Amino acid sequence: MWILSTVLSYNSEKNRYTVQDEDEESPDRPTYVLSARYVLFVSAEPNATTPAARRRRWDRSRNPEMSRGQRVLAMYPGTTSFYTGQVATPPSLNTNSSPVLGAASLADPAEPPADPTSNPMYRIQFDDDDGKERNVPAHLVVPQPRSSGSNSSS
Repeated sequence: MWILSTVLSYNSEKNRYTVQDEDEESPDRPTYVLSARYVLFVSAEPNATTPAARRRRWDRSRNPEMSRGQRVLAMYPGTTSFYTGQVATPPSLNTNSSPVLGAASLADPAEPPADPTSNPMYRIQFDDDDGKERNVPAHLVVPQPRSSGSNSSS
């Protein structure tokens, strides 16, 4: 598992980042010092205070669309944790407004429906999630690293 965190500092001599957990439900929001190889960057609006404000438009020029079946790390809806899975539907083909296929909705009710232009989302089939497909904002899906153990993502 990887976590969403904010980079607090970078030590270029040691190639290490100090990051802070973004889980707002955690009372102390712990910090971690990590080797640069354990930090992946995703787009997020700096200093945003709500999930909607944190959403940043997906930059297709820097992050080309991943194809169906590609292995990814994606932020599981309603959490700040990234889990492995595979692309079920890329954003350009996802017009399904249902946050979850095959289960009752667990998505944030404030989250607008998927739309290839205004709110691009992947449909992700997470590992160990009973085959359900879930909408995940495109900027919170990254190609799966070669080794995706228990690390942090920023």
